Order: sequence, then structure tokens, then C-alpha cells
Amino acid sequence: MISEYFKKIYYHWKILLKDRTFVVSLLIGLLVLIGAYYVSFALSIYREILASNYMSVGDFILDDIPTYNLRVLDVWGFVAILVSIFAYTFFYKPEIAPFAMKTFGILILVRAFFIMMTNIGPPN
Repeated sequence: MISEYFKKIYYHWKILLKDRTFVVSLLIGLLVLIGAYYVSFALSIYREILASNYMSVGDFILDDIPTYNLRVLDVWGFVAILVSIFAYTFFYKPEIAPFAMKTFGILILVRAFFIMMTNIGPPN
């Protein structure tokens, strides 16, 4: 039963990859996604260098509550969401794969630029 499902997915991808416009759109989506990851990485390095010049911003409420390290949840949660959406796209709806790649590439770019624009330094 599982092998039949993967045979059907393989056949679906085989048909889709024969269409030239789909392949071009898939390659553009892959380039947008890879470029977005590169830009995000470069902006995060730039932000770390730039953030060392700023003082941390105090907050009335946040200064009085204990802090917890949620970096693992922040990083791996984002990765888990991306992986689950890509798995759904590639195994259930392969025809929307180029759209999904372009959409998430733009999402990563927008997220990277907004993180770069915040002037909050590292915590004390």
C-alpha cells in the first residue's frame, strides 16, 4: 500500500517534470529559496556585528519576569514548520511546489529584513 502511494507520487512528479514551464518555475523557486537563505545568513552576521554597538533596551514588564532560553524552539520550530510544509507539498501536492518555494523564499527575506531593522541589542 505504501509502495503504491510512492509509485503514484513518482509518476505524478515524472509527468510534472516533462512540462518545461513547471521545471523553469521550479528552478526559479529553488534559486529564490537558496538566495533567501544566503541573504538571511549574511544579514544575521551583519546584525550581530551591528548590534554590538547598541545598548539593550529596557522594558518595564520584561525586566521583572524571569528569562527562559527559547532559542532552540525559535530555530528548530521554524525549521520544523518549513520541513512539514515542504513534505506536504512534495508528497501530496507536487504541482504547487514552485509556488511554495517562492513563497517561503520571500517569507524568509521579509523576516530577515525586519529582524535587521530592529535596533535592539543583545540582552544584558
